[in-house]
Amino acid sequence: MGWLLESLCHLENLQSLILRGSFDLVSWDFIGEGWTSPPRNLRRFDSSFGSFSYLPSWISPSNLRELSIIEINLDNLRQEDLDILGSFPSLQSLQLNGYKNIWDEKREQWPVISAGTFQCLRECQLSVLPTGRNMFAPGAMPKVHRLEFCCYIEDVFSLGLENLPSLQELRVWFREFTDGSVTREAYDKAEAAIRCAADSHPNRPTLVLDTVFHPSWCRNSGSP
Repeated sequence: MGWLLESLCHLENLQSLILRGSFDLVSWDFIGEGWTSPPRNLRRFDSSFGSFSYLPSWISPSNLRELSIIEINLDNLRQEDLDILGSFPSLQSLQLNGYKNIWDEKREQWPVISAGTFQCLRECQLSVLPTGRNMFAPGAMPKVHRLEFCCYIEDVFSLGLENLPSLQELRVWFREFTDGSVTREAYDKAEAAIRCAADSHPNRPTLVLDTVFHPSWCRNSGSP
């Protein structure tokens, strides 16, 4: 893949970069390690058909102040990564998925959307969120009008949606910790919690609920 990295290094005026790999998600780490001077006018970066182990150091506001669209998969998501992504002055659309590990080194804390971050963001799609904690701090994402994320049914408690003053559209995907672990009662409880959070928001955002699994009680009962 050295030829690709070498070619990228010569594209100084590049404004949009979309990387495509196999369906199984290739590793883009060779770009993360070797691309030290990305084009300063880059406005869109999409690597969603592959993944980085960690957020590359060159993805930072000091290098890419014009970046307005980011679509990226990370195997490991750290608090510092969210803070860096949240400090881009022109970022309006973020799709952040794929992460398998979002604990800190002591496995005591999940990363959160910090106050004052993502000030220009309007659309946000995130992978699994730990909804047992207030993920969205007051002052974060003040312009986000569309939010989409996954959460474990067993983990639906506090969302912090009330701290997103511009929210108009909300889509939530339910997941389960282990196959077949979710009961109808647990699903109904999680759904009620999400609906309550949406209904309590001043904007009454449009809500879409979906699942990324097929519970046995749905198949057996014929429920939708």
